Amino acid sequence: MSLSDKVIRDAKAKTSVYRLRDANVVCRGFGVTVAPSGSKTFFLSYTSPVDGKRKQVALGRYPKLGLREARIKAAKMRADVDAGDDPALAKILSINQKIEKLQQGTFNDLIDTYIEDLEMDGKRTAKEVRRIKNKDIPAVLLSRPAHALTKDDILNILTPITHRGAPVHSDNVRTYLRAAFEFGLNAQSSTRWRGIAPHFGLEQNPVASIRKSVPRKPRGQRSLSPSEIKTLWNTNLLTAPMLLAMKLILSTGQRVEEVLHATWSEFDVEACLWIIPGERRKTRAITAEPHLVPLTDLHLSLLDDVRRQNFWAS
Repeated sequence: MSLSDKVIRDAKAKTSVYRLRDANVVCRGFGVTVAPSGSKTFFLSYTSPVDGKRKQVALGRYPKLGLREARIKAAKMRADVDAGDDPALAKILSINQKIEKLQQGTFNDLIDTYIEDLEMDGKRTAKEVRRIKNKDIPAVLLSRPAHALTKDDILNILTPITHRGAPVHSDNVRTYLRAAFEFGLNAQSSTRWRGIAPHFGLEQNPVASIRKSVPRKPRGQRSLSPSEIKTLWNTNLLTAPMLLAMKLILSTGQRVEEVLHATWSEFDVEACLWIIPGERRKTRAITAEPHLVPLTDLHLSLLDDVRRQNFWAS
């Protein structure tokens, strides 16, 4: 029987499913299924060129899908079969890919995993990335799949920061986000994270092509004058612990965190040496060698003040 709109409209529902096959030889296997409920669905039946099994693929419901459009759709699918493809397998693959995308990690998962990676390496920047996530990134973006983030989304994060007068911070956020996406792109290639990190489905880094707000970050070449140092040294605006810490920073020339995280075991008073362990140094990723800081009578006097006031517990 050659299918027509009249034939399909007049087809009555029965107690079981039955099929009306089109006698139109232009597209073999094309027809319409009539269900007991009365619904009518176009189909294409074929022998799979992949596994040799007889299969049937639904094309769409009648009358939402018209007969002419259904024949065109069936003809294209038949051409795919003749070319060696299996439409049923392709449909299953497409569904699985959609499910996989829904299960892929969110932007929040990406940043949290990146923070965890930084913490595993002992990177101090982990705290800053967490602060940025909580302060500068809208919750609506954090809930989206990481692979769905676009260049415009990243710009929508960075632009308000620049407009509030913090272009350098905007560039810092850009740097951390670029590193996070780079981490996500390569997480499954890492022995540390393969099979553990969420699958982010990233194909590119949306931050890579975004330009910095400040072409060249100002270098820290500002130094305190002798009068400024004298003012700070004698200020009464700081608490006793803060003042002693500042004096040690100024007099030793060491970094803030190296002073604040120091322990008594690092100080060899007899040798007049402060031995900063390699794992506490900013350059610990490059060298594990300890850093030796000579101590003068001034430093020893400051350390005595610290000990008397019991600011360091160990």
